[in-house]
Amino acid sequence: MTAGRPTKYHSDYAEMAYKACLLWGATDEELAKYFEVDEATLYRWKLVHPEFC
Repeated sequence: MTAGRPTKYHSDYAEMAYKACLLWGATDEELAKYFEVDEATLYRWKLVHPEFC
């Protein structure tokens, strides 16, 4: 069991991020703002959820 806050990540975020990058050329900074998380969280999601990367 890990300590800390529950993740804000949802499985549908991978498809949402893919479309944002493909259609609008979204950057990591823009994706972080869109998902209302810090960029460090976005990088963590990429490590923990390969489908998001």
